[in-house]
Amino acid sequence: MVASMTATGVIGYRYVTSENFKSQVMNEILGNVQGMMPKVLEKGLPDMTGKSMPLPKPTIPTQPLGI
Repeated sequence: MVASMTATGVIGYRYVTSENFKSQVMNEILGNVQGMMPKVLEKGLPDMTGKSMPLPKPTIPTQPLGI
């Protein structure tokens, strides 16, 4: 009984940490996210935006740096 539980734990650990398992999980997650994205983007993006923020004018130093 102890041997079968140990073997099951080792096999399970190796499967969970394998690249195949990671790619399967990632594909499942990305498939779910891609299905939700158009709905989220339609609700979250505004139809129109306002004016842009004014940028400060660059200042020119009157004295050379390092003196």
